Amino acid sequence: MSEKFLQFLEKTKPFINENDDKEIILAYNLIRPFYEKRNKNNIDFEKFFIELSSIFFTEIHLSTTSVLAALFFDVVKNQDVSPEEIEKSFGKSVLNLAKSLVRIPILDVKKFQEKNQTDNFIKLLLTLSDDPRVVLIFLSDRLFRMRNSSFLQETEKLQVASEVSYLFAPISHRLGLYAIKTEMEELSMQFFHTEIFHFIENKLAATKENREKYINSFIEPLKKKLIEHHFKFEIKGRTKSIPSIWNKMKTQKVDFEEVYDIFAIRIIIDTFLENEKSDCWKAYSLVTEKYTPNPHRLRDWITSPKSSGYESLHTTVLGNDGKWIEVQIRTLRMDEIAEKGQAAHWKYKEKSTNKENGDNWLVKLREILEKNEESKNEEQIKAKAELYSDEIFLFTPKGDLKKCRFGATVLDFAFEIHSNIGLQCTGAVVNGKIVPLKYVLKNGDMVRILTSKSQKANYQWLDFVTTSKAKTRIKQALKAQEFKEAEIGKEIIRTKFNSLGIEFSEENIHILTRFFECESPLVLYQQFGIGKLDLLKVKKAFSVVEKEEIKPTEIFEEQIFDSSALSKGECLIIDNNLQTIEFELSKCCSPIPGDPIFGFVTISKGTKIHKTSCPNARDMISKYPYRVVKARWKKVDEKTSFTAHLIISGKDTIGLVNEISKAISHDLKLNMQSINLKSKSGGMFDGNLSVFVNDISQLNSVINRLKSIKGITTVSRTNH
Repeated sequence: MSEKFLQFLEKTKPFINENDDKEIILAYNLIRPFYEKRNKNNIDFEKFFIELSSIFFTEIHLSTTSVLAALFFDVVKNQDVSPEEIEKSFGKSVLNLAKSLVRIPILDVKKFQEKNQTDNFIKLLLTLSDDPRVVLIFLSDRLFRMRNSSFLQETEKLQVASEVSYLFAPISHRLGLYAIKTEMEELSMQFFHTEIFHFIENKLAATKENREKYINSFIEPLKKKLIEHHFKFEIKGRTKSIPSIWNKMKTQKVDFEEVYDIFAIRIIIDTFLENEKSDCWKAYSLVTEKYTPNPHRLRDWITSPKSSGYESLHTTVLGNDGKWIEVQIRTLRMDEIAEKGQAAHWKYKEKSTNKENGDNWLVKLREILEKNEESKNEEQIKAKAELYSDEIFLFTPKGDLKKCRFGATVLDFAFEIHSNIGLQCTGAVVNGKIVPLKYVLKNGDMVRILTSKSQKANYQWLDFVTTSKAKTRIKQALKAQEFKEAEIGKEIIRTKFNSLGIEFSEENIHILTRFFECESPLVLYQQFGIGKLDLLKVKKAFSVVEKEEIKPTEIFEEQIFDSSALSKGECLIIDNNLQTIEFELSKCCSPIPGDPIFGFVTISKGTKIHKTSCPNARDMISKYPYRVVKARWKKVDEKTSFTAHLIISGKDTIGLVNEISKAISHDLKLNMQSINLKSKSGGMFDGNLSVFVNDISQLNSVINRLKSIKGITTVSRTNH
């Protein structure tokens, strides 16, 4: 027994039960002749036994049972020793686990090289063996082989490197074996991408001095604050792994010099278990007192640890030079788990003589392996954070940050980008997955909107959008769509009437409206425009309904011009929200609150509001009755002003303009928009005056006040 082997046994004592060293020595002597007989890679047996066992014991923290089973793998497979002899010397558990390993076939790694195939690989292993320890044993074996790849033949080296890169590094990440995961990724990268690995390695070496200076200047004020508050701690800068830096270069499409987060700051606090959470948050408050944090980059894995057991508080703060720096805050215990995952505690679980505890550990291990890569805990953390904010921040594929309200859907976000994108939106790709229009976005999501020129707005959209901008744009689009459909339908009916020899008149349109039980001619046109009504039934409408002599124009005029009718039924309410809805005061008659009004729906400019006395009213009602809607004023905010136009005339006297200005501005406290007076023969004048008023009663006050000015004989309102 060499000195090196004795040192190995001494090193394993903290990880094994009493007298296990005797079983290890027995296994060493039993396996050695068979290994040396078949050794193809020229790896010394003692080196093989010590290094592989050390990974099992000190890095993965497997029990002696698991280690012996792994070492007996080839012996059982080649039937060098009978099962009865293994069971007698080492126990049934060792034999059964060794048999489970033998049942795993040589894997064709090409089948698992596609993205997200780690889950399928784990399912395969757990299907072939009920014992989840086989995954850990295979992982340890591949780590040993990668560390000693110089002894392997090229074909075997390629096989192992592929398995490690595509399967075992992701599994290590899931299990929280972050130190092993990083090492596996670096060893694989050295094999597959040797040049770029050494390029980044050399760059890191060249920038090491400047990086260390920056780290020291960054952490010095933090050290002082932590000492002032009596923390026992260690603070250090940690350079990120070469594969991690390379991934950022690829995903961000930047050179090495443009990768800003090459390192992170780690604060490790030495404190009692019961004080861990409070002390970590205290340290967080001290960090954010000194450096401005990005609240949307806060990750609280202390309140809700990852499924692998990872606990840490991550924040990103703005350094003195304007660069974002990640700061990780954790305790000594958390740091041990962060480096080795649950493996940091497996030694206690598996060493337990209590069978129930051992079974619970295996169940827990299986749960971790079977969980999806995206931890539900992380989603819960994000959702929890969003409860305290009415805003969320989203990223475009180009990395642009967009703000949206909490609860916003994909469609809301599309309208937030641009109205046309919203109207053409068919869904989105969120964090790499296709989602529907009504999918509710979460803080930090990466969103790529999908569009189609054939997409059209529909009323169902209004049921799930949450932002006022989206609702307004959808309503506008629906109205425009309806009017377009109405115009199409109108032409369809006109053509049909011509073919049947029926006059296209309002009387006949109303007959058709009643026959098809439509609410109005506008609805009739729309229904024909979208093809919902049968054109063949038009002739029937006139064969079964007797024509009555009615004068629709007069009916419409009565409904609009009768002030008592304005308060009955549904009508447009005109108030302060003229800027947010699709109404516009017509310039041809300039209505103001108090004027009897009606709405006229245009095809491209929304609804125009006219006075019932507008010179164009009768023509609009006569030609387009289906576009006319009732409207009335609601109480308007005193701060809202409307332009009223007046015609004045009288005797031209000195200072008349000043008198008019004084009467309006000083006496009535109103603003004039313009005044234009012209002198006429005989010492007379006439002219126009425009003034801002709140309603019709204020306008009457203006007229009465102007009439009281000496020299003015007539004051009357005009449309423009």
